Order: sequence, then structure tokens, then C-alpha cells
Amino acid sequence: MSRVSTSAAKPDVAGVVNYSEVYIFAEDAVAGSGSHTANLLAIPANARVLRGAADIEEAFDAGTTNVLIVGDEDDDDHFLAAGDVNEAATGVTAFASNTPKRYTAAKTLKAKYSYTGTAPTIGRARVWCEWVRLGE
Repeated sequence: MSRVSTSAAKPDVAGVVNYSEVYIFAEDAVAGSGSHTANLLAIPANARVLRGAADIEEAFDAGTTNVLIVGDEDDDDHFLAAGDVNEAATGVTAFASNTPKRYTAAKTLKAKYSYTGTAPTIGRARVWCEWVRLGE
């Protein structure tokens, strides 16, 4: 099961940095027949994602491939694409160089783990981002 944590002390105040994170677990993808998508953040209109990363806390061990991507409703791998993260080893991968990204309309940021081959028995990733609401 995904676990989401959002620290949005003042999400309606321009200039205040907010933090959101979600955990992705291998067993969720097994239960989901090969993939699992978790909502990272419902970012409001007129906001900007400043930075973020995927932290593989426990390596995924699927038989053929492990893939973690992070994006939004328009581009599911805008922040991290297939091949950006080594899901089979622990470590941190920062969001791609196309961050920061400004949102003029409200969107949902998502993290998706998928695999092929033998189902994974272990694996845990924490995906996080910092964002700020912009002035009108």
C-alpha cells in the first residue's frame, strides 16, 4: 500500500516551500498485476515544483526489469523516466534537469513502479518533491 505524507504548512501562501512524499512498495505492484501508481501530490494551479528525488531504500528484485517513473497527468515521466533510476540498487536519484516545472492548472503528480519477469519479493522507494505556490 502506498503511503503519502504531505507537509503543507501554508499551501495557499505564495513563497512558502511545501514538501510531499510517497512510498512505493514492490508488493503493491505484484497485487496490481505488474505495476502500481501512487499519487505524490495534487499540485494547485499557479505553483512550481522546485526539486525532488527518488530514494531507493530497499532494492527491487523483479526477474527481468524494474522501472520507476515520476511525472504528471500530461507527461508520466517528466521528472524521472525509465532508465533514470537504478531500482535494483539502493541510492538517490534527483529529478531530471527539466525541473523546476511551473503549473498554470492544477495537476496530480504520480510515481509509478512496474516490472516484468518474475514478480519482485522486496523493494521500497520514497519519492519526494518540494513545491511552492507562486504569487497571483
